Amino acid sequence: MSKLGAPNCKPIRFVDRGSKLDIGRSDVLRQVCALVILSTLSSLCAIAADKPGSAPIPTQIGAGKRVFVSNMGGECQNFNSPGLNFGAGQPLRHGQVSAAVPTAYEGLYSALKTWGRFELVFAPGDADLVFQIHVVCPSIKEGHPVLELQILDPETRIALWGFSEIADPAELQKNRDANFERALTRLTQDVKDLFSRADSPPVSATK
Repeated sequence: MSKLGAPNCKPIRFVDRGSKLDIGRSDVLRQVCALVILSTLSSLCAIAADKPGSAPIPTQIGAGKRVFVSNMGGECQNFNSPGLNFGAGQPLRHGQVSAAVPTAYEGLYSALKTWGRFELVFAPGDADLVFQIHVVCPSIKEGHPVLELQILDPETRIALWGFSEIADPAELQKNRDANFERALTRLTQDVKDLFSRADSPPVSATK
């Protein structure tokens, strides 16, 4: 007989039967298992939702057909300064890269023209998108250029997307030139990959 005021509840009994645990109320165990399964599924869904490339691409990028290439120049200094043995370079163009190599602007414009994905226009007002190319050298001591590309809305000048590629440093001038061209090739491929994703139909549309 229970004490006055205390609830008359039957406790859950745990009985050790060898290596197995017997629970008096098996529905509790079923509920625990169900919660574990739901928690695991929720975690898997969260991981799938956060996978690279799942963030939306602005619709203006996929719809863009006409492009204006903007040359923002560069901020690299002349690396033929006293104490720096990096060659004559191209002051304010792309650092220690020789004049024989096309500038970032020339290389990007030529690559886009060869690709043929866009109509290249000569005024920002005629473009759906502006591709603004810029070269910086974050460290004079190391002296390697970084190619930066921003895709802008020509009306608002808001950046819709951006890329950057580093031209690896090298001792020999020919290797520095080759590394700069490789960085420009990677930058162009970044653009192609982005527009390939933008041109692909959403997953839900293919089901």
